[in-house]
Amino acid sequence: MRDGSFSWAFTRIYGPHAKIDKLGMLEKLGRVRDGWSGPCCIGGDFNEILYAYERNTGVCPFNAMAEFRDFINQRALVDLLLKGMILRDAEVESIQ
Repeated sequence: MRDGSFSWAFTRIYGPHAKIDKLGMLEKLGRVRDGWSGPCCIGGDFNEILYAYERNTGVCPFNAMAEFRDFINQRALVDLLLKGMILRDAEVESIQ
């Protein structure tokens, strides 16, 4: 960084639907993130939620949610919410 350059990494994700595949994706993504010492941004669709209210039915497997939350917390990642918007079934609704 002596020359004023700034290095960072971006990883784009489209997560699988099956739980076993999600766990494998998180393991691989963890190895990628843990192997990079600089700042990074991981973005995309993880096909997972952090909180039950993010699912329109409100019903979700708690253990998958907890594993995803643990992954985010262990790597000091931040969930950047869509400001003022909720995405549900490809429909965008404004938060009132």
